[in-house]
Amino acid sequence: MRKTIVLSIFIFVATVFCSKAQTLTTKSFFKTNDNSTSFDFKTASASILTKENALMNSYNYGSGTKSKAYLEQKVKKYHKMKIAGIVLASLGGAALAGTIAGSIVLGRRVNLNEDDGTSFLRTYGMAVGGTFLTAALLGPGIPLAIIGSKKEKRYKAQLAQK
Repeated sequence: MRKTIVLSIFIFVATVFCSKAQTLTTKSFFKTNDNSTSFDFKTASASILTKENALMNSYNYGSGTKSKAYLEQKVKKYHKMKIAGIVLASLGGAALAGTIAGSIVLGRRVNLNEDDGTSFLRTYGMAVGGTFLTAALLGPGIPLAIIGSKKEKRYKAQLAQK
């Protein structure tokens, strides 16, 4: 009961504030009298085009030129990114080769007739674990190498123009 009353009062107060705010903002755009309502385009345009309201004026695009130090920093950053991607992809390839080779070797040693199933589970576990390891290394490695290489080339080209 108490929550309902508090919620009702809150909704009433919020409605009053919203209607008051709407009245205050529309008074500058609309000329109202008892007989008719008309829209004043000059007032609206002047209000919209002020510096405080214009979004384009509040954002600084900069001069468009980047300093040599900035470009060198970007080249180093993306070179490191490319190297990290190559290392991760290489480790992922090695994990894939190890998973395949290990699964084949252990799979040939499994004798399902004499064993209680532990060697099969070990082989299966190695295959599944190796697959996850391969995906975890190749997944980020390949995009890192590609993006790092492309962006490094782009910033090197911009640096060569300076």
